[in-house]
Amino acid sequence: MTNFPFYRSLCDRENIGFRRLGLLTEAQYAAAIQDTRTVLVPVDDEMVPALCPIEYATGYDAQRTRELTAQEDTLLLSLPPAYLQRQRKGTLPTQYAALVENDHRDTDHLKKELTEHFPGAVACDFPDPRARGSAASLTAYSATLHRNPAPRAPAEANATILNATSLRADPHLTDQLWALYSERFDWLGKHHPLSMEESQSTFNAALFHRDTQTLVTFEQGRPVCIGLFMSSLAACDWLSPAFRASLEEQTAAANENLIYFYGLANSTKASATHAEGVMATFAQTLWRAEKPCRLIFETTNLSSRYIPRLVGKWVHGSGYGTIAPGTSVEALAQVDFWYLKATF
Repeated sequence: MTNFPFYRSLCDRENIGFRRLGLLTEAQYAAAIQDTRTVLVPVDDEMVPALCPIEYATGYDAQRTRELTAQEDTLLLSLPPAYLQRQRKGTLPTQYAALVENDHRDTDHLKKELTEHFPGAVACDFPDPRARGSAASLTAYSATLHRNPAPRAPAEANATILNATSLRADPHLTDQLWALYSERFDWLGKHHPLSMEESQSTFNAALFHRDTQTLVTFEQGRPVCIGLFMSSLAACDWLSPAFRASLEEQTAAANENLIYFYGLANSTKASATHAEGVMATFAQTLWRAEKPCRLIFETTNLSSRYIPRLVGKWVHGSGYGTIAPGTSVEALAQVDFWYLKATF
């Protein structure tokens, strides 16, 4: 018997990473359990997918992952690793790779334990030479921003602030924003199993969410830079429920506004000052709100080399705010991506 609600509650309850683990939709789940490559295991009298073909999982670039692993089939470990460890030892077929996503704190011991669980398998990373050989990961960052009581001469806060209602009424502008945003991050994924591109439907879901504030700068009437900021985590359904709840509790206790920085894209043909204008406008809105702000954002192992530094630079350069004295942009949590591969 297979049961999607049971499977999801299992993953959400046992996963300690900040991203939701495994198959996220019932349609993906139904397709995966019908695929003969999927490995089902018993958990509390239910059969649930422990390994499933990567193409059924949200957010992964299946073709690139197969190329990176150099295997015909890449399967995702679609349960918290503890459940796989409880199963009988076995071997991986030589044409398979098993992709693992886990909290960074668990990586070293999981590599050891899972290679012992699958005799003949080796643990392999996805190194990125552009990031000094660091392995594929995602890191969630936090920065507590305070308003500057006496703003100094700020960077030009020249972005237009748009909300979901105004964007729904202007489909031409929406299409222009999608054209600007799409494929701007694909280069980040060259050595990463996650897809850095989004579908237009995913982008629109963020753009049209009631909690999203969209900031845009224009040149000759065309958008050249876009920043998306969310005043809650309600639309961030890729984050684990426990991680979201923890952040919401922390910010409520500290009497802070919680903002998720969804992303910023600048046209390759436009000046970098447009990004500064977007961030200055964002800082100006925080200054008017008066309450401190807890800004949350994510980076890959490559973009973590510059994005946290730029966020600090943009906030200070805006003149309207500053990162809390004595603190900095702080790494909250990290998930690592690696894979098991059969050697014989």
